[in-house]
Amino acid sequence: MQWAFERLSGPTGYVLLLLIFEYIYFLLCWFCTRWPATAASFMMPQSLLNRPLKIRFYIILCIAISLLLICTFLNSIGLRKLPLSLLLIIYYASPYDQSGPAFPISFVIAYLAGLDFLRLKRHLTIRLPNATLLLVASTLVGFLSMGIAQHLSPPLWNYIKPEQLESKIFLNEGGFNLHTIFYVIWSTFVFFTIPVSVISIFAQAPWTRRKWGFWARHTYLQTYINMIPILIAIYYLKGANSLLMKYICVSILGLVGSWAFVLVPVACWWLLKSIFFLLLDSNQ
Repeated sequence: MQWAFERLSGPTGYVLLLLIFEYIYFLLCWFCTRWPATAASFMMPQSLLNRPLKIRFYIILCIAISLLLICTFLNSIGLRKLPLSLLLIIYYASPYDQSGPAFPISFVIAYLAGLDFLRLKRHLTIRLPNATLLLVASTLVGFLSMGIAQHLSPPLWNYIKPEQLESKIFLNEGGFNLHTIFYVIWSTFVFFTIPVSVISIFAQAPWTRRKWGFWARHTYLQTYINMIPILIAIYYLKGANSLLMKYICVSILGLVGSWAFVLVPVACWWLLKSIFFLLLDSNQ
């Protein structure tokens, strides 16, 4: 069962980090309320305030992309050697769920995006056909480019192959070389293009905007019970030799099992209720 317990070690570090972000946000709100003029000049420079809103947004987006590139590159070239590296602290706090070499900038960007999601959605969404095309294209480009690169570069293959996911956290032979530069650009490209297309589709597609009725009222239970089929699958697959097959089988069984745990009881309840009303109508 050691493998099963290792898989349960993940959320603690991320929840702790989210709590830290919440406290920082709370302090910033208090600061802005107490000293609004000072906070306004500190949070948004005057040179940026004088620009149109759309231009201001794209400037902030470029800054976010630049910071993500720099953070990923610095973590890849050897910041792992520093004893106080933030990436190492998170790694040792939660050793079986990697935070990734873009930490902490990737987490900060994700938190800020969720914090101001409505404004982000208004500025970042693209038309639905273009968003669908972008999602398909960026996913294909991401998979194919990494697939080709890991065949050409042994350090990339050693980093992403499933048998090493439990022990690898940094890119092997990180430095100013082709595979590090490729990984930094690839990681940033995937981080931005796929979420932008998904948000655009989610905000505009008819099937995400309409009321789902039965499904919306019942399938939210999956959130609370999806761990049950996952743990069952982990327990019965503990003797499997291939780590990759474990990941694939547990994912499939967890997905199918969580739907079954929700839909089978709901379907039985709906059937019993239908039979009850039929019997009641026949007696009348």
